Order: sequence, then C-alpha cells, then structure tokens
Amino acid sequence: MIIEVCEEPNHALHSHDFIEMIIVKSGKGLHITRNSRHPISMGDVIVIPKGARHGYDSVEELKIVNVIFDNALLQNALSDLMQLPGYHALFSAARSPRRERYPVKYEISALDPDEITHLEKIALRIKSELAKKHPGYKALCAALLTEMVVFLSRKEFKKGAFVEKSGLDRVFAFIEQNYSRKLKLETLVKMNGYSMRTFYRAFVKASGQSPFEYLINIRLLHAKQFLLNPSMNISEIAERTGFTDNAYFAKQFKKFFGISPKTYRERAGKK
Repeated sequence: MIIEVCEEPNHALHSHDFIEMIIVKSGKGLHITRNSRHPISMGDVIVIPKGARHGYDSVEELKIVNVIFDNALLQNALSDLMQLPGYHALFSAARSPRRERYPVKYEISALDPDEITHLEKIALRIKSELAKKHPGYKALCAALLTEMVVFLSRKEFKKGAFVEKSGLDRVFAFIEQNYSRKLKLETLVKMNGYSMRTFYRAFVKASGQSPFEYLINIRLLHAKQFLLNPSMNISEIAERTGFTDNAYFAKQFKKFFGISPKTYRERAGKK
C-alpha cells in the first residue's frame, strides 16, 4: 500500500498494478484517461482500476491524497463490504484483475472540508504505520483502509446515486454470497424486475463486465486467497469456488492473473 499527499500530481498518463483511490484535497483541474477529460475539484473522489492509464491537465493549485492498494488488503472484511451498495458503485470494476476496459469511477463529489480532513488523517496514519513498520502494522493498515472504504461507501449510498443508476445493489451482494453456486442469469434478472436486455446493459454499465465475467472474477479472487492456504489442494479450491472442472479453473486463472494456480501458490510461498 502507498499513501501520498501530492502537491504536484503526475501529469503524464501512467498506471499502477494496484487500485488507486484519489481524494481531491483542494484546487481543480482535468483528470485525463486515454478516452476522456473529466473536470475535478475539491471534494471529488476518483477510483482508478489497476492497470488503467490516467493523468492530469490544466491544474490550478491541485492537491490530492493518493491511496494505492492491493485488493487483497480488504479480503478479511470483503464479505461485509459487499453488503454495502455504495461499495459496488465505487469498487466493483476496480476489483477485477482484467485491465483492458474497466472504467474510471467518478462516483462521489462534494465531500465537505471536515470529511476531507477526516479521510486525510486516516491516510496519514496509514502512511506513518507503513514507514515505522511496528509489530502489527499490516493489520492496522488494512483496518484503516477498510475504515476509509466503508466511510466512502456509506457516503455514496446516502447520496443514492448508485441505486438510482442501476438498482443492482442486491444483485452484486447476491453474487458475492453465492459465487460458488451455479447461478442462472434469469435468477439475477428477476431480482430487480428488469427485462433481460435492460438488466444486461445496466450490469455492464455498472461493473464494466458481463454478469458471467463478473461471477468468474469473484470466483477467481476468492480462489487466489484460498491458494495461500497450504492445507487446501488445488482441486478442492476449484470445487469450493464453483469450478467443476480443474482444467477450466486453471485456464481461467492463468487468463486473468497471467500464471497458473500452482505457480501462484509456489511464488506466494516464497515471499
């Protein structure tokens, strides 16, 4: 995890192999991606998916708080976070290991000065813990990051933007709770009364993925965590995460993460 309070944000297009959360502390400017130029100002929160290229232009006294983190840091709290509709609005697309087409999220605006100060204090506590590395610092950093994510998710939910946009909060939570089961698209569609076509469009717009891609993504993220447990064999992990065919599981894992489950486990064990 990296925490920065930047006087001069990186203007050139760049990317990270982590999720990036940006809180605009003061000033204004344009946030740019390959395909867009979005005005930003004090109180805006931007979530950048891993691998997405972005930068800044036409800035005027722009100061930001940058929080760059691996999704695995939220793993212990993930099942609870997934119950928050606002969490899906901010992080559903950003959690995916696939990088080529997930949108930058400009979901929250107009945090008030006290809220910005509150979040900056949490970020600076994380930064201090990372620098000092006292015993237990990793657990504390994960807890503080979770506090930030919950705060922002609640803020987003109170605003009601996500529910109004898609009505998919219950669907995302249902998938997270039942990812190991065989889920039918018709079951998800019936949860919010959309037509099949409207549901599919709304789902892709909200998450950047088709329902099938999203389900596979959730399964693989859980499988990645299970692989850190040496007492579970790979066949058991495949079955536990909803993959009935070991070869298909290995193929999908390598497609998303670039290495096989076996290689990932071996590399993780050496760290």
